[in-house]
Amino acid sequence: MLSKLIKCLSRKHGTRVVVLIDEYDAPVTNNLSKLKLVQDNREVLRDFYFILKSCDEYLRFVFVTGVTRYAFMGLSAGLNQLNDLTLDENFAGVCGFTIDEFDDCFKKRLSYCLNTLTTKGRIAPNSTLPDLRSQILKWYDGYIWLSF
Repeated sequence: MLSKLIKCLSRKHGTRVVVLIDEYDAPVTNNLSKLKLVQDNREVLRDFYFILKSCDEYLRFVFVTGVTRYAFMGLSAGLNQLNDLTLDENFAGVCGFTIDEFDDCFKKRLSYCLNTLTTKGRIAPNSTLPDLRSQILKWYDGYIWLSF
């Protein structure tokens, strides 16, 4: 049914289709304590990506996001020509937060967070907001945090 939809859309509009998949890994990561369900969900996902692979000539691109690396999920056989943009500075604004976005989005919560974390001993008692931001960046090691 998915392949039919992709082909129909491509033919109707005379262009290749873009598929956007957010949190592709949620059916697995949300059920880690249920091994059988995780295995079943991985099979469903694998089948889903094989369908996309079979529609390659109708697809412009497929953009996939998730918290785990695609290869770790064992699904990469379902698609080819994968490009991991996670650590690519050219796509930092797409795959992560810029420093300005981080500061803007979380400015109201950072003071509360700093107070809570110092009180609970998670960071040094004399830490400042820049120290907190630096610590948060360490916690999200490997994620893109660039200034533009």
